[in-house]
Amino acid sequence: MNTPCDERVNLLTHEIFHLHQNDIGIENTLSANYHMDEVQGRALLQIEMKALQQALDRDSQSLHDALYIRAYRQSLYLNNNEDLYELNEGLAEYTGVKLSATNLREYVKGRLNYNIKRGYTNAFGYFTGSAYATLLDELYPKWRYDKDLNKGMIYLIQKTNPQYIVIQNDTFLKELLDTYNYEQILSDEEDELKSFGDIVLFEDLLKPETSKICITNNRVNFTYNPHDRVIALNNAVLLRNMSLMGEWGQINAKNGIVRLNDWSAFYLLPPKEITSSIVKGDDYEIQLNKGWKVVEENGVYEIVKE
Repeated sequence: MNTPCDERVNLLTHEIFHLHQNDIGIENTLSANYHMDEVQGRALLQIEMKALQQALDRDSQSLHDALYIRAYRQSLYLNNNEDLYELNEGLAEYTGVKLSATNLREYVKGRLNYNIKRGYTNAFGYFTGSAYATLLDELYPKWRYDKDLNKGMIYLIQKTNPQYIVIQNDTFLKELLDTYNYEQILSDEEDELKSFGDIVLFEDLLKPETSKICITNNRVNFTYNPHDRVIALNNAVLLRNMSLMGEWGQINAKNGIVRLNDWSAFYLLPPKEITSSIVKGDDYEIQLNKGWKVVEENGVYEIVKE
């Protein structure tokens, strides 16, 4: 209750939007955009957000730049659902801001400020989505009532403003990347990735022969910070800080847990200490409920009923 009133209104109306979004054809969509936390994907997102900030200052060329970089990124990562995820979280964020902020544009611009230590797989849609919705208010005032809204805000921008349709041109792309210091952003991102430590240890957990704790996703509940960085692995992601809860007990992992992309299982590095009620490893702890134990076979540890 110590949170300022406008922030509480923002959060409340954001969540109310989620309650009613199906009524207007907006699906509740989880982000499948793991490329947003890969070095190249993050670098291109930074450029898009910088261009969007300038577009919010009514610079039409910057909006074209943002859409061009976006189209290029999506051509590199074809299995994305950026547009749909932006509808889900971006429209909720726009709704919250619209009904709470005294200066919509400045608030949305500020949300686009980039922090290299944050994650964007689950967070980008809040920022870019609310920015594109704000721009649509001017570009196409009736956009909220368009039957094609469920195709995405970019679709509506380009449908009603054909000058923003992107035509790929390698020469223009190179000039655009140079203008926004793409190579320097890439270098900074590569340096930041090193701060995450030995990611290979977690990649190896995906190999059948590697020792690990395997938690099968049998009605497992979980919590994590959506603004944490996600590391994309092969058919999996590495989450740095996550809690799991099941009938067997609870896991608190502070330095890495691997989640398969199909959500069927979670992997942890092998344990260092096992007692009847506690399992400890590298920056994680498992609290076992009564009637459960850890068993090991061929280096793979599992939690089973006694």
